[in-house]
Amino acid sequence: RRHNGEFLLRIEDTDRTRLVDTATEDILDQLRWCGLSPDEGPFSPAAGLPPREPSEQEAQARAAALADLPAWAQGPLGGAAADAWAAASSGGVLGPYMQSERQSLGLYRAAAEAMLDAGTAYRCFCSAERLEDLRASQQRRGRPVMYDRACASVGEAESAARAAAGEPFTVRLRVPLSAMELPEAQARWAAARSGAGAAFASAEAAAGALPAPDGALPTTSADPTAGDGADGEGTSAGHGGRRGAASGHGMASTTVRDTVLGSVVFSHSAVDDCVLLKSDGWPTYHLASVVDDVTMKISDVIRGQEWLASAPKHALVYAGLGVQRLPRFTHLPLLLGADRRKLSKRRGDASVRSARDALAVSPEALLNFVAFLGWTPPTAAAHSAPGEGNAEDDVLSVAELAEHFALTGVHRSNAVVDRRRLDWMQGRHVRRALQAAWTPGGQGASGQGAGGQGAGGDAAAVPPGVSAAKVASETMIAAVSVLDSVSGFGDWPAVAVTTTPAAAAGDESLGEASLG
Repeated sequence: RRHNGEFLLRIEDTDRTRLVDTATEDILDQLRWCGLSPDEGPFSPAAGLPPREPSEQEAQARAAALADLPAWAQGPLGGAAADAWAAASSGGVLGPYMQSERQSLGLYRAAAEAMLDAGTAYRCFCSAERLEDLRASQQRRGRPVMYDRACASVGEAESAARAAAGEPFTVRLRVPLSAMELPEAQARWAAARSGAGAAFASAEAAAGALPAPDGALPTTSADPTAGDGADGEGTSAGHGGRRGAASGHGMASTTVRDTVLGSVVFSHSAVDDCVLLKSDGWPTYHLASVVDDVTMKISDVIRGQEWLASAPKHALVYAGLGVQRLPRFTHLPLLLGADRRKLSKRRGDASVRSARDALAVSPEALLNFVAFLGWTPPTAAAHSAPGEGNAEDDVLSVAELAEHFALTGVHRSNAVVDRRRLDWMQGRHVRRALQAAWTPGGQGASGQGAGGQGAGGDAAAVPPGVSAAKVASETMIAAVSVLDSVSGFGDWPAVAVTTTPAAAAGDESLGEASLG
């Protein structure tokens, strides 16, 4: 928000085997609860995006956006699709935002066909049985499981004829292996840029259309022996049995520049000719995510470090689609449980829903807590280690997080999700809410804001002529209101406020409050 960015919500639902019917509404509901409202996204009451007719300004903006897209995208997203967008009002200028809807427009198939035409991808006719045998053989030999490029040498005419005859196929990314293959690969990327259309090329070259390439296009390895075969068959160690790297010639490589990790070099010996389009016509994540990032003009790709190994594949897909400038890549540290294992929904680890429903955490506290997992703001007090300690400077509102957050402050090391830290953060946010409710203007009774002394503080001042017991009772009643409105916990147990007999008689003791 500090950089006037836009929040586009895209639902990636192309993996039909793992699709959960209620997953989309669950995501939208949790975003709504957290107070994170997309600027554009699929229309849903849960997301706060009710159906509406697009304005004339939005229609003009969409037309301008379509004109800047590569030629392979203008067909599926323009014409009848544009009319359907106007009729259905799909949530924003760059919609639709459900990948399944974009699939129905033929967008991903058009991208795959453009890569086939440019030679940056190829059809694979291998059967499931052959691929399973190959996988088993590589596992027995202790090799990485990778495709052996058996179909990479099939001529274009033969490949087109077999596809036209109805033979099932997938579409795979063509990864140049050796330095000797790079000139041909570079010629294919140039062909892809030419096929993308002059309008797209000029838009790509325009200042600010996309950030300068933080991920470089493939370069050759500096090691002239990187392609030497370890087993006399012309394959390199870790190459998984793929042919194509000539002994004595350097391996090709891709350098990905990451905001957190710096320049990361990937030898193509470890980059698979991954499937982009499955035999049923649905795209894999590798194709769909890149196509959508291009057509939605995404400037920053931010995801977990488990996706780092896919970064060179995606860089090659960008190049294969004729894209000259890559978005900024940022790979965030992983979130670990108390057992130091990566959090996983398959193991029933913590989720937004469990924090909301089981732990009764407020949205503000949860967002604050999550923001500090792997990041430290410049305002934070010095800790013995990033994220450790309970400094009051760590208690930030959503607006303050937006003001201070920067990707340059993200750590390289993984972050441990500490329940005690979350409890502490929740307590501080409740205290801040009490202070805001106690005194007009959002200040605590001591005249201090968050982090100062106030409700629940160490030496809160009591207005002259008002009994401390009355202040305590009214403050606890205010807390019920705050927790109900700020945290959204309307179904909390009743809060009973009681005072001791001494307090009722005007004694300065603060009385007692209990949850019932």
